[in-house]
Amino acid sequence: MINERELKIINFLIDKDHYITGEEISSFIGISSKTLRVDVKNINQKLKAINTEIACVKGRGYILDTLDKNAFNRELVKLYEEKVNNKNFIPTTANGRTAYIIKRLLILELKENKGITHSELCDELYISLTTLKSDLITVKKKLHKFNIQILKDGLRGIALKGSEDDLRSCISYFIFRWDENDIVDLENVQAIFNKDKAKQIEEILIKSINKNGITITDMSFYNLLIHILIAIKRIENENTVQVVEFIDELKNTFEFQVAKNIANSIFEVTQTELPKEEIYYITQHLYTRKIIDNAREQQEIDVQDEYNVLVKEILEEIEEAIGIDFKNDKVLIWSLATHLKSSINRIKFDMHITNDMLQEIKKTYSFAYKIASISGNYLEKKIGKEINEDEIGFICLHFAASLQRLKGEKGKNKLRTLIICASGLGTSMILSAKIKSDVNNKIEIVKVLPLNELTSVNKESYDLIISTIKIDANAYGVQDKKVIYVSPILKPKDMCYIKDFVEESSDEFLLRFLEFTEEELFFVDKDFKTKEEILNFMLEEMVSKEYLNEEDKAYFFKRENISSTEIGNLIAIPHAIDINPEISKVCILVNKKPIQWEEENVRLVILMSIEKELYLEFGEILENLYTQFSDEEKVIKLVNSRNYKEFIKLLR
Repeated sequence: MINERELKIINFLIDKDHYITGEEISSFIGISSKTLRVDVKNINQKLKAINTEIACVKGRGYILDTLDKNAFNRELVKLYEEKVNNKNFIPTTANGRTAYIIKRLLILELKENKGITHSELCDELYISLTTLKSDLITVKKKLHKFNIQILKDGLRGIALKGSEDDLRSCISYFIFRWDENDIVDLENVQAIFNKDKAKQIEEILIKSINKNGITITDMSFYNLLIHILIAIKRIENENTVQVVEFIDELKNTFEFQVAKNIANSIFEVTQTELPKEEIYYITQHLYTRKIIDNAREQQEIDVQDEYNVLVKEILEEIEEAIGIDFKNDKVLIWSLATHLKSSINRIKFDMHITNDMLQEIKKTYSFAYKIASISGNYLEKKIGKEINEDEIGFICLHFAASLQRLKGEKGKNKLRTLIICASGLGTSMILSAKIKSDVNNKIEIVKVLPLNELTSVNKESYDLIISTIKIDANAYGVQDKKVIYVSPILKPKDMCYIKDFVEESSDEFLLRFLEFTEEELFFVDKDFKTKEEILNFMLEEMVSKEYLNEEDKAYFFKRENISSTEIGNLIAIPHAIDINPEISKVCILVNKKPIQWEEENVRLVILMSIEKELYLEFGEILENLYTQFSDEEKVIKLVNSRNYKEFIKLLR
């Protein structure tokens, strides 16, 4: 059995083409050199069958030696699939066990509608009852967000209790979160759903959508497919949804007619009759779908439209809070208003939407996420409903795109480019805007579209494809075209690859960041045990040197309570948006050992105190700095720096 720590070692070495010292690996993973040697021995035993091993050369370190890359990649995919029916992957961390327990309970609810005893869970996870009870506290917190409780039953053990629609939302969120880089593949669901039936439902949806001229993203299509499969499975177990709110509003829509036709077709093929409540739920999915619209920059803004009015109110709130005026960005007003039309409907119908890009969005566009959080707070007051982080993440993409447009002139572009995007308007906006902004002399965005519309585009109208989703070159007839695959939120390394392709690069942002640092605000070899200890120390230092006021400290903790500032790779970047210091400064601390920040371990803490008028510039600086922080080897060297000068030298 392979555990999570061993998988992390494999993942760390997988893209390295040179030897890495044991000290560097141990430091990054957070284990001793002895434990590393034991783990490597275990890994090599498990990977021997596919001619792969972690080779070790004394004085040089470790390297992943793979003779058959295809076999290794197939095995790696299996290892990453932490599915509850896969006993070859037993989680060893609290977070891993939490995910396992939730999925285990949900699959039982979906397939058999019964619970599981504490003893059975302990046996499956190889843990004590004390550890299980500790993990269940976290499980309960995560399920509480979906209004779901854990029910104790003397015969069944523990099971889930909640409304049918909440249970379904939870099942969709935790079991069927879609990898945004993959084409919808029914192999992913056949462990739970009959593959032939799933294929039939998929064909019904495709036919209905095409017949009715519905524009839908690949992600929304997948979500709708999964929703219907879950509904059929639940109906088979006699679990149906209750009366849906806003029925009068829904039954007068075009989408309701389409949903009825889909339900009729499903009955003809599967003999499963969907109750009217289920038809209304399908209507909701169609009614709140996320759309890619390529004519956005040509749209005229109706100043009387309620959503345009709402967006302008939000932009006024943002300007008052941080001093940046977005009101002249007509593209932002139109695109955000378009997004909110579907977003507010989802919120109104209490439909949980999964944002699989959320953590990457927070890391890559932290400044835009702050702005989106201000928007979310305003919307909560306006509509009287809570705006969750998934929705704020989607809103963030619109502001990230606007920030790119604010950088300056666009210039003449040359390389005609298609963007294939699976995730909707917000994601396509940020992709398009960031590419235009960063390689404006080389790129012309011809069109942004979902994969299902690629075959309708004239091949002579473009030279390059930038895609967030894998493309079958033969099926879509693009064998002669260059395709660059990127993350939906365009990570720094993706942008570097695009820049390399069009021969453009710059380090000006890194040099600008260094201007805000000082040797007297750099600390190493600290031995703090908690996030609070670190923040208190750094903030006290900033106050003692008169870069912050005593009352400013509370705002940093307030920001942490809203959303953790860890970004992965042992790094956290705490900051506050409700202060306006006279001087912008960055305080840097390297702890001796990793401490758990929120979800992840952290050793390098970069605390920022930035003047409001520099927010826009500093957002750009951070985006480029993330390129450095995405390099694991560089981070290892940074956290082992002995002094300020060595740290700065390594960073540059």
